[in-house]
Amino acid sequence: MACPICETTNYTRLDYRARVPILQNRVWPTVEAAKAAPSGVLDMVKCDTCGFAWNQAFDESLMKYDPDYDNDQAQSGAFRSHMASMADRVVAGLTNRAANLVEIGCGQAAFIEVLAPKLPEEMSLFGFDPSWRGKDGAGPHHSKIYCRYFEPDTASLLPSGAQFIVARHTIEHISDPVAFLRAIRGMILNTDGARLFLETPDIDWVVSNLQVQDIFYEHCSIFSRSSFVVALQRAGFDLVSIENVFGGQYFWVEAKPTLQSASVANINPHQEGAGEFESRVGSIVNSWRSFVKKSDRPVYLWGAASKGVTFALLLGGDGLAGVVDINQKKIGKFLPITGLPVISVDDLPDGSSVVIMNPNYTDEIAKMTLGKDGLSLFVLSNQGVISPVSVISPVT
Repeated sequence: MACPICETTNYTRLDYRARVPILQNRVWPTVEAAKAAPSGVLDMVKCDTCGFAWNQAFDESLMKYDPDYDNDQAQSGAFRSHMASMADRVVAGLTNRAANLVEIGCGQAAFIEVLAPKLPEEMSLFGFDPSWRGKDGAGPHHSKIYCRYFEPDTASLLPSGAQFIVARHTIEHISDPVAFLRAIRGMILNTDGARLFLETPDIDWVVSNLQVQDIFYEHCSIFSRSSFVVALQRAGFDLVSIENVFGGQYFWVEAKPTLQSASVANINPHQEGAGEFESRVGSIVNSWRSFVKKSDRPVYLWGAASKGVTFALLLGGDGLAGVVDINQKKIGKFLPITGLPVISVDDLPDGSSVVIMNPNYTDEIAKMTLGKDGLSLFVLSNQGVISPVSVISPVT
């Protein structure tokens, strides 16, 4: 199978799993429903030429993003701070105050809530997402959000076209990202002042840090720096800037429409660790199993989202007591396939061990759990190592 970005046929396998949930951010009302959750095959490979990674077993017909899908992270203060920082980047990239700005894949408008107050009053703000639960055509801060995909037919809802388009954590869900970018190119105004802003995971960060829990079905397309340059050029964009954000986990990309022909960029992928990734996954998972098995207290995961779902799945749920989350819509429900219960921090038993799935939230979680007697906190850090949390930052 050819690479969806550079169309070469040499690649390295990163991970293969015969049964994984197709939706990581969909929890279920009963254990029975959770264990019967729709599943698919994960066969993640990484292009040896441009560094792009994709699931070559991905079946787009299985995907259904609807109001039951919930990837809301805005209840975390740490993530709200990150969103505010990204909103500032959008505002800094605006070249026209009286224009239309569109967020593709806006979810329940968490980013729009942060971005809207920072925008010029003359700017019109739109959002598109098939999982939107609000009134169609209405959103916070006078934005207009539609429960549908942003495509040529729906682009007509904008009275004068889009000059600025934001797509955060969307392109990694698209099996043909070049076609996605080309569609955006066809809907964005053909001016030098137009801008596209993207946020998406960095596959080289995943591979270099052995973050196997960051590989799952929904993310069928994960970019490297080099593959981003190629994809944007093939779609008719010029790269303005690309930076790592959120502790290195994500890319923040700014691009503009290509207004004249340009030479194809030199491809210089970062491939460190790709060849050993699959072989090292087994030992990482065995170390996780050993940690849970040897624990003399119940072990919970913190985070009923992608990382937690994948960690639990790789362990088969064995030995884990459940998952803690602050998203009220997930509490009382169950993770797909493993059927692990999702509980609130208030219901976390004293004397438990908790493994934090993302080190970016360590300080925040430590503060939330200060009142729990005998609680031991651990964090899943680089190289897949579970490390004790020994330092709690002071409350600010």
